[in-house]
Amino acid sequence: MLSINDFLCAAPDTSTVIEGVSRLVGVDSQNFAYLIRVDESPLKGPIQIPMLQLQAAIQAGEVLLDQEITIELPPTLEVLNSAGIEKVKKSMDVLTPLVLDDNVLFNPEYRARMFAQRGEECKIHPRQIRRLYYRYMWGGQTELALAPMFSRCGGRGQKQKPGSKKRGRKPQDSTVASQVSLPDVREKLEKGAKKFYLPDGLTLEEAFIETKNKYFTRGLHIERGAPVTAILLPKEQLPSLAQFRYVCGYLGKTRKNGRRIRQKLVEWEFRGRNRDNVPGPGYRFEIDATKLQVRLVSRYDRSKTLKDPTLYAIIDVWSGAIVGYALSFHNASWALASKALQNCFTDKQEVFERLGMNWYSREDWPCQHLPQRLAADRGELVSNKAGLIPEIGLKVEIMPPMCPQLKGKVEASIKDVKHGHSHRLPGRHPKNRQRRETDGTETAALTIEEMERVIVEIIIGLNHEPAPAAHIPPEMIEEGETDVTRIGLYRWGVERYTLTRSLTKEKIWESLLMKGEAALTPKGLNFKCQTYRLPAGANVMSRWRASGKGNPLVHVRYDEHHADQIWFMDQKEKKWVPASNVSENIKRRKAAFYELEISRQEVKHLRRLAKDENLHRESERRQRINAIITQAEEETKEDRKGVSIAGRKKDRMENTQLERAASEMIASGATAMAPAPQPTPAVGAQKDITGAVSPGPLPAPSGETKNHPENKIHPAELSIQMWED
Repeated sequence: MLSINDFLCAAPDTSTVIEGVSRLVGVDSQNFAYLIRVDESPLKGPIQIPMLQLQAAIQAGEVLLDQEITIELPPTLEVLNSAGIEKVKKSMDVLTPLVLDDNVLFNPEYRARMFAQRGEECKIHPRQIRRLYYRYMWGGQTELALAPMFSRCGGRGQKQKPGSKKRGRKPQDSTVASQVSLPDVREKLEKGAKKFYLPDGLTLEEAFIETKNKYFTRGLHIERGAPVTAILLPKEQLPSLAQFRYVCGYLGKTRKNGRRIRQKLVEWEFRGRNRDNVPGPGYRFEIDATKLQVRLVSRYDRSKTLKDPTLYAIIDVWSGAIVGYALSFHNASWALASKALQNCFTDKQEVFERLGMNWYSREDWPCQHLPQRLAADRGELVSNKAGLIPEIGLKVEIMPPMCPQLKGKVEASIKDVKHGHSHRLPGRHPKNRQRRETDGTETAALTIEEMERVIVEIIIGLNHEPAPAAHIPPEMIEEGETDVTRIGLYRWGVERYTLTRSLTKEKIWESLLMKGEAALTPKGLNFKCQTYRLPAGANVMSRWRASGKGNPLVHVRYDEHHADQIWFMDQKEKKWVPASNVSENIKRRKAAFYELEISRQEVKHLRRLAKDENLHRESERRQRINAIITQAEEETKEDRKGVSIAGRKKDRMENTQLERAASEMIASGATAMAPAPQPTPAVGAQKDITGAVSPGPLPAPSGETKNHPENKIHPAELSIQMWED
């Protein structure tokens, strides 16, 4: 059955009543069909065919109705710009009287008269009205057929012919505007574009100026003491900037912007959400690191500021709850990522007790499990140290670089931890500081331990935010569960799904802690310049070095952030046993290995300063000592005149006794008062064991001497007096 606007196609290799592809546009009262060819250009007027003859051709298979014919038309007027919509409305205003009159379609003579009459009324040439009318019929008698095709204007892919007029809008002042057409200057403009614009050297305007100075001059202007300048052609003979832009766009479609610093963002196609196909909590965790823009201070001296700490966060994709974290001054690495994984399966009651946050319990943060899958960046989990991950059964999903949207959950959580609160944090500073902006040094006041307590408080607050309504299962509400927070959703899901994993501490120590080798000494294990005391009765599994020299080695496990203890394998118990640090200061401080290194460097620096100061003072002491020795040598030389070597050795014991007695007298407060001459010893005189005569008792010092201690004499002078006496 035929209908208006149906397409009719002539069967191949047949001669019938129509040719090519036609469209039925009307049927008159005399049963004549009017068709318009749609496959020829320009369009021509409708042709008249008896309806019975057309139907017979259709029944004979000479004319086909079931062919798929498409005509390119805009779907709606809304897709057109304002100029296109306005053009369609104007065209419809011109055609409306003609479309409503059927005789215009059926009578060619009447149609010509109406086109001429309507042209006079609208001040439009009749041929323009004829084109609009035929296009209206061609497009199915809809106003969409009148939509302009601006993209098809002009000769598509063809250059303008030489000698043609300049195209484009006419200038307001033709005396100062360019009057040359593009074909006349195209060759020179292409040379200028290839020389100055395409090599990424100049901007479009700069290249246009250089092109005019190079190819559109009539001479040079030379002036003494001034640079030579080009004399350009008159303005009406110069090309326009629009012509140069067109040529550059035609030649340089692949030109790169040499002045661009940032790369263009790759268009990202939405392919779903990271929560899709995640059946429950523990199925997939996401881990990522960030630098906190908070300046911290040293726990040993708050006047010393430190660098910004690194925060690792692990989030459960299904519930959106933060299940683990790690905070350290280390950069993002496997050591810090492993600490975050340890925090995942650690009972949070231990974390609260370590931080002194007794107002919380494990019910507030019931996360102590490991996932089946872990989505992470390539850096830390593809390192040599990260090879331990398969040992605990984790399936690592490495994300490609520069694709943060693939870990959208943890990225959003880190943003909330850093900026999703109104807490005042001393030492906070912007990430990319502008000129004169603070770096947090003036207000820094928090230590790493205090900052960790703040982070835990923020995490608890984020975990107790209500989960999105779309993430809450209907079964949760049906069972009467009222805790619809993120951590409540995690708790409910863990009780009903078996997707999380748990490991023993021994397995964690073996797999997640860092591996190392310590030297077995009589005092204990020597590891990283620290000594660790072995428990009583420990049977250490050790091995000798390849060289056969030195102390035997022991495989140990350690946490880089806790230097108070390490773990070793007990050969008898077949389990990992802790060995504690012998330093009570390290135990009390809970210092990390990197903090010990900082302290060691600080002590080394102070010892070096003390050594340098002592060496500086040593030169002064040497001068004074040399002066004493020189004076003593001179006096000794003077006293030795006329005394032989044998005389020097004579009565050495008696001389020593006299020197000792003089020292004792000086120590007891003797003055410059010389001892009285001693007579020849009587029968009862005392002698020492050497036979030397011992001097008698000296007179006690007078009160005047006691009141004037400055009269004391040197022991050497007193010895000389005693010897002379």
